[in-house]
Amino acid sequence: MSDYEEFARALRQTYQDNGFALIKQLLSPEVAQRLRKDMAVLFEREPRYAGDIYDNPGLGDIRIDVFSRYPSVWKAIFDSEILAVLKILLGEDFALLPESALHRKGYGTWHKDTDSQQKAGHRFQWEPDCDIVQIAFYLQANTPEHGGGLEVIPGSHRVDMRWYEESQKGLRVLSEAGDMVIFNTRLDHKACWPVQPVPEGQEKYAVFFMASRNNDHARRYIDFIRGRPGYLFMDGFSYPAALQSLARQAGVNLLV
Repeated sequence: MSDYEEFARALRQTYQDNGFALIKQLLSPEVAQRLRKDMAVLFEREPRYAGDIYDNPGLGDIRIDVFSRYPSVWKAIFDSEILAVLKILLGEDFALLPESALHRKGYGTWHKDTDSQQKAGHRFQWEPDCDIVQIAFYLQANTPEHGGGLEVIPGSHRVDMRWYEESQKGLRVLSEAGDMVIFNTRLDHKACWPVQPVPEGQEKYAVFFMASRNNDHARRYIDFIRGRPGYLFMDGFSYPAALQSLARQAGVNLLV
Protein backbone atom coordinates (compact mmCIF):
# COMPACT_ATOMS: atom_id res chain seq x y z
CA MET A 1 0.00 0.00 0.00
CA SER A 2 1.39 3.40 -1.00
CA ASP A 3 1.74 6.29 1.44
CA TYR A 4 -1.17 8.06 -0.28
CA GLU A 5 -3.41 4.99 -0.05
CA GLU A 6 -2.55 4.63 3.63
CA PHE A 7 -3.31 8.33 4.23
CA ALA A 8 -6.65 8.02 2.41
CA ARG A 9 -7.61 4.85 4.31
CA ALA A 10 -6.76 6.41 7.69
CA LEU A 11 -8.57 9.64 6.84
CA ARG A 12 -11.77 7.84 5.82
CA GLN A 13 -11.66 5.66 8.95
CA THR A 14 -11.13 8.66 11.26
CA TYR A 15 -13.98 10.58 9.64
CA GLN A 16 -16.38 7.63 9.65
CA ASP A 17 -15.63 6.70 13.28
CA ASN A 18 -15.56 10.17 14.81
CA GLY A 19 -17.62 12.32 12.44
CA PHE A 20 -14.75 14.74 11.89
CA ALA A 21 -11.14 14.90 10.78
CA LEU A 22 -8.29 17.36 11.24
CA ILE A 23 -5.94 17.85 8.28
CA LYS A 24 -2.80 19.78 9.10
CA GLN A 25 -1.25 22.67 7.16
CA LEU A 26 -3.53 22.70 4.12
CA LEU A 27 -2.85 26.42 3.93
CA SER A 28 0.75 27.57 4.22
CA PRO A 29 1.63 29.93 7.09
CA GLU A 30 2.05 32.71 4.54
CA VAL A 31 -1.41 32.17 3.02
CA ALA A 32 -3.06 31.83 6.45
CA GLN A 33 -1.48 35.10 7.61
CA ARG A 34 -2.47 36.88 4.41
CA LEU A 35 -6.08 35.72 4.78
CA ARG A 36 -6.13 36.98 8.38
CA LYS A 37 -5.02 40.40 7.21
CA ASP A 38 -7.51 40.40 4.33
CA MET A 39 -10.37 39.36 6.61
CA ALA A 40 -9.53 42.02 9.19
CA VAL A 41 -9.90 44.66 6.48
CA LEU A 42 -13.08 43.08 5.09
CA PHE A 43 -14.81 42.97 8.45
CA GLU A 44 -14.03 46.61 9.12
CA ARG A 45 -14.69 48.13 5.69
CA GLU A 46 -16.99 45.84 3.71
CA PRO A 47 -20.44 47.39 3.04
CA ARG A 48 -23.35 45.65 4.73
CA TYR A 49 -24.90 42.77 2.82
CA ALA A 50 -28.37 41.31 3.38
CA GLY A 51 -27.97 38.35 5.73
CA ASP A 52 -24.65 39.39 7.31
CA ILE A 53 -24.45 39.31 11.11
CA TYR A 54 -22.90 42.12 13.14
CA ASP A 55 -21.78 41.97 16.79
CA ASN A 56 -24.04 39.08 17.81
CA PRO A 57 -23.37 38.15 21.48
CA GLY A 58 -22.78 34.49 20.58
CA LEU A 59 -22.11 34.36 16.85
CA GLY A 60 -19.87 37.40 16.62
CA ASP A 61 -19.56 38.80 13.08
CA ILE A 62 -20.43 36.75 9.99
CA ARG A 63 -20.07 37.68 6.34
CA ILE A 64 -21.99 35.31 4.09
CA ASP A 65 -21.63 34.18 0.45
CA VAL A 66 -17.86 33.86 0.25
CA PHE A 67 -17.96 32.50 -3.29
CA SER A 68 -19.60 35.61 -4.72
CA ARG A 69 -17.90 38.25 -2.58
CA TYR A 70 -14.35 37.19 -1.71
CA PRO A 71 -12.26 35.82 -4.60
CA SER A 72 -9.04 35.81 -2.56
CA VAL A 73 -10.61 33.32 -0.15
CA TRP A 74 -11.93 30.79 -2.64
CA LYS A 75 -8.76 31.07 -4.75
CA ALA A 76 -6.77 30.05 -1.67
CA ILE A 77 -9.11 27.07 -1.24
CA PHE A 78 -8.65 25.96 -4.85
CA ASP A 79 -4.88 26.40 -4.59
CA SER A 80 -4.73 24.04 -1.58
CA GLU A 81 -5.11 20.26 -1.37
CA ILE A 82 -8.65 20.57 -0.03
CA LEU A 83 -10.22 19.25 -3.24
CA ALA A 84 -8.15 16.07 -3.03
CA VAL A 85 -9.24 15.57 0.59
CA LEU A 86 -12.91 16.03 -0.34
CA LYS A 87 -12.59 13.47 -3.14
CA ILE A 88 -11.22 10.97 -0.63
CA LEU A 89 -14.08 11.51 1.83
CA LEU A 90 -17.04 12.27 -0.44
CA GLY A 91 -16.18 10.58 -3.73
CA GLU A 92 -14.55 11.72 -6.96
CA ASP A 93 -17.75 13.48 -8.09
CA PHE A 94 -18.39 15.37 -4.83
CA ALA A 95 -20.15 18.74 -5.03
CA LEU A 96 -19.62 22.13 -3.43
CA LEU A 97 -22.76 23.75 -2.01
CA PRO A 98 -23.63 27.47 -2.13
CA GLU A 99 -23.49 28.01 1.65
CA SER A 100 -20.28 29.69 2.85
CA ALA A 101 -19.24 32.35 5.35
CA LEU A 102 -16.40 34.22 7.02
CA HIS A 103 -16.52 34.28 10.84
CA ARG A 104 -14.92 36.60 13.39
CA LYS A 105 -15.11 36.29 17.19
CA GLY A 106 -17.87 33.68 17.04
CA TYR A 107 -18.47 31.54 20.16
CA GLY A 108 -21.60 29.44 19.74
CA THR A 109 -22.98 26.70 22.00
CA TRP A 110 -23.60 22.98 21.42
CA HIS A 111 -25.57 22.15 18.28
CA LYS A 112 -25.75 20.03 15.17
CA ASP A 113 -25.83 21.88 11.87
CA THR A 114 -28.81 19.68 11.00
CA ASP A 115 -30.89 21.06 13.90
CA SER A 116 -32.66 23.55 11.63
CA GLN A 117 -33.64 20.76 9.23
CA GLN A 118 -34.85 18.59 12.09
CA LYS A 119 -36.98 21.41 13.50
CA ALA A 120 -38.53 21.88 10.06
CA GLY A 121 -39.58 18.22 10.03
CA HIS A 122 -36.92 16.86 7.67
CA ARG A 123 -35.35 13.44 8.14
CA PHE A 124 -33.26 13.01 4.97
CA GLN A 125 -30.15 14.05 6.91
CA TRP A 126 -30.28 10.68 8.70
CA GLU A 127 -30.36 8.57 5.53
CA PRO A 128 -27.26 6.32 5.28
CA ASP A 129 -26.07 7.89 2.04
CA CYS A 130 -26.51 11.48 3.23
CA ASP A 131 -23.01 12.83 3.77
CA ILE A 132 -22.97 16.63 3.94
CA VAL A 133 -19.96 18.28 5.57
CA GLN A 134 -18.80 21.58 6.91
CA ILE A 135 -15.23 22.56 6.08
CA ALA A 136 -13.55 25.08 8.37
CA PHE A 137 -10.19 26.77 7.93
CA TYR A 138 -9.14 28.34 11.21
CA LEU A 139 -6.61 31.15 11.03
CA GLN A 140 -5.21 30.86 14.58
CA ALA A 141 -4.34 28.11 17.05
CA ASN A 142 -7.12 26.59 19.16
CA THR A 143 -5.63 27.12 22.62
CA PRO A 144 -7.03 26.32 26.10
CA GLU A 145 -6.66 29.98 27.07
CA HIS A 146 -8.13 31.78 24.06
CA GLY A 147 -10.13 29.18 22.14
CA GLY A 148 -9.90 29.76 18.42
CA GLY A 149 -11.35 26.56 17.03
CA LEU A 150 -13.79 23.73 17.54
CA GLU A 151 -14.93 21.45 20.37
CA VAL A 152 -16.73 18.23 19.40
CA ILE A 153 -18.45 15.12 20.74
CA PRO A 154 -16.77 12.34 18.72
CA GLY A 155 -19.25 9.84 17.27
CA SER A 156 -22.28 12.06 17.86
CA HIS A 157 -22.99 12.15 14.11
CA ARG A 158 -24.64 8.77 14.71
CA VAL A 159 -26.81 10.00 17.62
CA ASP A 160 -30.19 11.54 16.83
CA MET A 161 -30.88 13.11 20.23
CA ARG A 162 -28.43 14.94 22.49
CA TRP A 163 -28.19 13.69 26.07
CA TYR A 164 -25.82 16.22 27.63
CA GLU A 165 -26.08 19.68 29.16
CA GLU A 166 -24.57 22.86 27.74
CA SER A 167 -21.84 22.53 30.39
CA GLN A 168 -20.69 19.25 28.79
CA LYS A 169 -16.98 19.18 27.99
CA GLY A 170 -16.07 17.87 24.58
CA LEU A 171 -12.85 17.19 22.71
CA ARG A 172 -10.86 20.29 21.78
CA VAL A 173 -9.70 19.83 18.18
CA LEU A 174 -6.03 20.82 18.20
CA SER A 175 -6.05 22.97 15.07
CA GLU A 176 -3.52 25.65 14.23
CA ALA A 177 -3.52 28.46 11.68
CA GLY A 178 -3.95 26.99 8.20
CA ASP A 179 -5.32 23.63 9.37
CA MET A 180 -8.63 22.31 8.07
CA VAL A 181 -11.35 20.72 10.18
CA ILE A 182 -13.99 18.80 8.24
CA PHE A 183 -17.06 17.49 10.05
CA ASN A 184 -20.36 15.83 9.30
CA THR A 185 -23.26 18.26 9.73
CA ARG A 186 -24.84 15.78 12.18
CA LEU A 187 -21.86 16.09 14.56
CA ASP A 188 -22.48 17.85 17.87
CA HIS A 189 -20.01 20.71 18.12
CA LYS A 190 -19.46 24.18 19.50
CA ALA A 191 -16.79 26.84 19.56
CA CYS A 192 -13.97 26.51 22.07
CA TRP A 193 -14.59 29.42 24.38
CA PRO A 194 -11.78 31.60 25.72
CA VAL A 195 -11.17 31.54 29.44
CA GLN A 196 -8.90 34.59 29.31
CA PRO A 197 -9.23 37.86 27.37
CA VAL A 198 -8.13 37.34 23.78
CA PRO A 199 -5.13 39.59 23.04
CA GLU A 200 -5.40 42.11 20.24
CA GLY A 201 -4.17 40.57 17.02
CA GLN A 202 -5.22 37.04 18.06
CA GLU A 203 -8.95 37.43 17.40
CA LYS A 204 -10.70 34.33 16.10
CA TYR A 205 -11.13 34.14 12.32
CA ALA A 206 -12.44 31.23 10.28
CA VAL A 207 -13.62 30.39 6.78
CA PHE A 208 -16.57 27.98 6.48
CA PHE A 209 -18.03 26.32 3.41
CA MET A 210 -19.93 23.12 2.63
CA ALA A 211 -19.66 20.09 0.38
CA SER A 212 -21.56 16.84 -0.09
CA ARG A 213 -21.70 13.55 -1.85
CA ASN A 214 -23.24 14.33 -5.20
CA ASN A 215 -26.67 12.82 -4.66
CA ASP A 216 -30.30 13.80 -4.11
CA HIS A 217 -29.67 14.65 -0.46
CA ALA A 218 -27.38 17.51 -1.48
CA ARG A 219 -30.15 18.88 -3.71
CA ARG A 220 -32.72 18.47 -0.95
CA TYR A 221 -30.48 20.50 1.33
CA ILE A 222 -30.23 23.28 -1.25
CA ASP A 223 -34.02 23.25 -1.62
CA PHE A 224 -34.24 23.61 2.16
CA ILE A 225 -31.95 26.64 2.43
CA ARG A 226 -33.70 28.35 -0.50
CA GLY A 227 -36.70 28.78 1.77
CA ARG A 228 -34.83 29.33 5.03
CA PRO A 229 -35.27 32.77 6.63
CA GLY A 230 -32.17 34.93 6.33
CA TYR A 231 -30.75 33.07 3.34
CA LEU A 232 -31.46 35.98 1.04
CA PHE A 233 -28.33 35.36 -1.04
CA MET A 234 -29.98 32.21 -2.46
CA ASP A 235 -32.45 34.35 -4.42
CA GLY A 236 -30.94 34.20 -7.91
CA PHE A 237 -27.63 32.81 -6.63
CA SER A 238 -24.98 31.82 -9.16
CA TYR A 239 -21.27 31.11 -8.83
CA PRO A 240 -18.92 33.72 -10.36
CA ALA A 241 -17.69 32.90 -13.86
CA ALA A 242 -14.07 32.72 -12.70
CA LEU A 243 -14.96 30.15 -10.04
CA GLN A 244 -17.00 28.13 -12.53
CA SER A 245 -13.96 28.03 -14.81
CA LEU A 246 -11.68 26.86 -12.00
CA ALA A 247 -14.21 24.21 -10.98
CA ARG A 248 -14.43 22.86 -14.55
CA GLN A 249 -10.64 22.62 -14.73
CA ALA A 250 -10.54 20.79 -11.40
CA GLY A 251 -13.51 18.52 -12.20
CA VAL A 252 -15.54 19.89 -9.26
CA ASN A 253 -19.34 20.05 -9.30
CA LEU A 254 -20.97 23.30 -8.18
CA LEU A 255 -24.54 22.70 -7.07
CA VAL A 256 -27.12 25.48 -6.93
